[in-house]
Amino acid sequence: MAFDRSKFVKRFIEEARENHSKAVSGLLLLEKDSLNENVIAEVFRSIHTVKGASRMLGLKTLTGFLHTFEDVLSAMRSQKLVFNPALANILLAACDEFERLIDLLVNKQELTVNESIESGLRQSLENIEASVESPKAINMEPESLPAKPVPASDTVRIKRSRVDEVMKLTGEQWNHLEMIKARLMSLRELNHTLSSLRTQCRAVGDDEQGIAIRQQVESLSKRLKTVINHLKNDIEIQEIKTADLQTGAHRLGLIPLSRTFEPLRRIARDAAANLGKEVELVITGEDTELDRRMLELIQAPLEHMIRNAIVHGIESPDQRQAAGKKRVGRIEITASFDQGRVMIRFEDDGTGIDLEGLGKKATKLGLVEDKDWHQMTEQQRTEFIFAPGLSSSEIVTDWSGRGVGMDVVRRNIIHELNGSIDVDHSSGQGTRFRIRLPQSLAVIQLMAIKSGEHRLGIPTNGIRSIHRLDRRSFINAVDYEAVSLGDDIVRILDLAHLFGSSPSTDEKPILVVVTSNSRLLAVIVDKVEDIDSVVVHPIPEHINAQGLLMGAAIRGEGSLMNILNIPVLIQMTEHTFTARPQTSLTRRSRILVVDDSFNTREIEKSILESHGYQVNLAADGREAFDLLIQGEFDLVVSDVEMPHMNGFELTRKIKETDALMDIPVILLTARASNEDRLKGIDSGASAYLVKHAFEQTSLIETIENLIP
Repeated sequence: MAFDRSKFVKRFIEEARENHSKAVSGLLLLEKDSLNENVIAEVFRSIHTVKGASRMLGLKTLTGFLHTFEDVLSAMRSQKLVFNPALANILLAACDEFERLIDLLVNKQELTVNESIESGLRQSLENIEASVESPKAINMEPESLPAKPVPASDTVRIKRSRVDEVMKLTGEQWNHLEMIKARLMSLRELNHTLSSLRTQCRAVGDDEQGIAIRQQVESLSKRLKTVINHLKNDIEIQEIKTADLQTGAHRLGLIPLSRTFEPLRRIARDAAANLGKEVELVITGEDTELDRRMLELIQAPLEHMIRNAIVHGIESPDQRQAAGKKRVGRIEITASFDQGRVMIRFEDDGTGIDLEGLGKKATKLGLVEDKDWHQMTEQQRTEFIFAPGLSSSEIVTDWSGRGVGMDVVRRNIIHELNGSIDVDHSSGQGTRFRIRLPQSLAVIQLMAIKSGEHRLGIPTNGIRSIHRLDRRSFINAVDYEAVSLGDDIVRILDLAHLFGSSPSTDEKPILVVVTSNSRLLAVIVDKVEDIDSVVVHPIPEHINAQGLLMGAAIRGEGSLMNILNIPVLIQMTEHTFTARPQTSLTRRSRILVVDDSFNTREIEKSILESHGYQVNLAADGREAFDLLIQGEFDLVVSDVEMPHMNGFELTRKIKETDALMDIPVILLTARASNEDRLKGIDSGASAYLVKHAFEQTSLIETIENLIP
């Protein structure tokens, strides 16, 4: 059977590109340290590895070319050939030819070698001077190297399609989790129904059958509560694990920026050599990661910026020396994380931006009137380097003057990479660019909703539940409405108010309960549509000054849909409700509100403060009791189900403490059974109010009756 090399060619191409990159990097290092034996050996190994693999695949043309390349490197290792600028040019040209041959192989074209480049390699071998003394030949042939254990690689190759598949499965996992949450809510509603049934069962007679019915209902109620609690815990654990899975899946597609940064060294070297300049390129933060697509898209803008800096910014060695600078110009590229985004800083120590020349070109092209130019600030003038068709170069060359410049860079960064770029400079000292990018063109799960004429997206991982509720069940506070959902009282926001639409008039509106950091908000929407995976595109800051939108998505039919930033929306809503009108009282009574739900605490606080009371908060009974011991309070409003110490226990402890026993306690809870009411009274509570039947007036009236 004939050898089918096609199965191995793809793998060979990947390894060949990696070794090509290593060879180029090594040669650039040798230009600074020509006698570095380790670097010479590394370049040799790179070419030797590809040569051996190409021979196995029967790629005779490539093998022959790399064999000649390897001979030159072997002569360098044995110090028979001296590495100098002329040889560097020959070897780098050979690397270019090596890359071209790989591209031909990728495109399944016939491999043909550029004779002039191969001739240059042979000529360098023929010119080896026998008179060059070599104190000691460096024998580093692979077969003569001492055997060393090969360390296990910490990387594996993964097809992009497989990474995308994992991301898709992660999205499906979130959807499944939301379905489980919906079932939990159904169980909670069933529990409320069962509580009502338990109340009705008390009317059943005390005969044997009636007792049996009550016992069965009671047993069923306990079992249902146990299932609800276990399911709630399971959901919380699953949310954490799914989030970790999503993060891990996302990181699978991330690649260090070194893959993009490394070729820039060669570009800087060639540009400087062609223009008779000396340039040092310093790169840091190469381990910063972006996804593969981002790396591909950022490559061209960075390459252009390198050339632009060398052409327009870095002076010639003599000019720099005359200006009191080092003869060698410096370009620095630094990558880092900054507030969830990748920041790339690009700086050079050249002349800065020639604003005078820039102004002349801008006025000549009709981009700005001369009088307007002189009225602009320096920063406004600087921004003209991004104007289309504008170049400050006086002549057209292979490197500059074509009017295709920084406008393309900015357009690529903003529109393709969903990032931003800004610039500043110091005259005679250099130019600085700051590029901000998302770490990836992230794919997320969105639920599409409609509010008036606006179609919006809500990330599914920020949705807790969806309800259709009667407005008569809403709690009317002074400056907003709220709703009781299980153990939580949640403030309501009609999205129409944010986007200038007419508020919903539906008597039973749809409420989407969103969450962030345990905060809840119920938003009224007109319609809930589909759930889909979308790519998030950033929105310009001047449009999204408050950060209310996390980005935009292009739907399958081509329409644009804004995506709500749930944490910002919740924070904004909470901030809006902090200013509350207060009645004028001669004495402000002090009330302690105790509830493990952040939303419930805040809403109760807002209601009480709007009526002039001074309010402190506690998240559980233990914290509440500590506050009661330390301060003076006139009344306590407490939930029942809380960690560490529940409401019944807190009430009993208050009544058992001499210094606190006179403080009235109102239990405000979702537990509506007569049994719980009796427990509340037995514990010493002065009032027992049920959350789902909660009204602001009933709470205030109760407080007014209890506080002298």
